[in-house]
Amino acid sequence: MKPTEIRNLTEQELLLKEQNVREELQKVRFKKHVGGLANTATIKKLKKDLARLLTEGKSRRQQSPKA
Repeated sequence: MKPTEIRNLTEQELLLKEQNVREELQKVRFKKHVGGLANTATIKKLKKDLARLLTEGKSRRQQSPKA
C-alpha cells in the first residue's frame, strides 16, 4: 500500500485495514511454517504495510485535539 492511499483512508477504514493486514500476516506466517508459501517476500511487504498503517494512526491521534 502506498502512503498516499493510507492518508486518504478514514479512521474506520484505517482500523479495518490494520485488522485485515494483521490477519493476512498471520495466515502467511502459518503457510511459511507448514511449507506452503512460495513467495516469502510477502511477509516483508505485509509488515511494512502494517507499520505504515500504525504510523498513520498514531500521527492522527497526536494531531487530534483532546477534548
